[in-house]
Amino acid sequence: MNHPFNDFLTQKWHDQKRDRRIFRYGLVLVGLVVITTFSAFATTMTHWRSVFQNQQAVSAKWDDAQQRVQGFLNSERSLRSRLEKAKAISTLLDVVPKSILLSELTSVLPEQAFVNTIRIDTRKRVNDEGISMPFDKVHVSGESTDDATVSLFVESLMKSSCFENVSLQYSKQKQGGIARDFAISMEVQSVAVHVEMLAEVNP
Repeated sequence: MNHPFNDFLTQKWHDQKRDRRIFRYGLVLVGLVVITTFSAFATTMTHWRSVFQNQQAVSAKWDDAQQRVQGFLNSERSLRSRLEKAKAISTLLDVVPKSILLSELTSVLPEQAFVNTIRIDTRKRVNDEGISMPFDKVHVSGESTDDATVSLFVESLMKSSCFENVSLQYSKQKQGGIARDFAISMEVQSVAVHVEMLAEVNP
């Protein structure tokens, strides 16, 4: 290429000028590459930092969930254990009080009366909280010399701590005699009373 100043500037100077221009372009290109690389690195680091934070949050939630599940399992085991104990207690309360009830019935029974039959039925009713609760219904039939003795028996049962809702079903004269047949129904007091009775029997 012919240069208008070829007569004044040497070819070496032109070559150096061209090399300097290439060097500057190279520096600009390297700078762009460095800036682009740094930007990409910063973006990647920001992304990884966000991923790490999310991972920590998920790990914390997972640990909390595991603790909750473990607490639920412990509560379930405790509840099952209490239910088993409750079943064992209910079995005892179903067997032991019957002997105590018989003892209470005979202790308040007047001398002029005797009992022919005793029947205990287990029933259920809904309490104020809407829970179905079992209770025992006792039916007693027997004979007495007169109405006064039957009335005395009913009053004694009403005063007993073992029974409630005592009701005389009937009292009628036996055919061909002066003795009277009678029937009485009553409910057994709550479980709390049973526990107190058992504590008195087995101090």
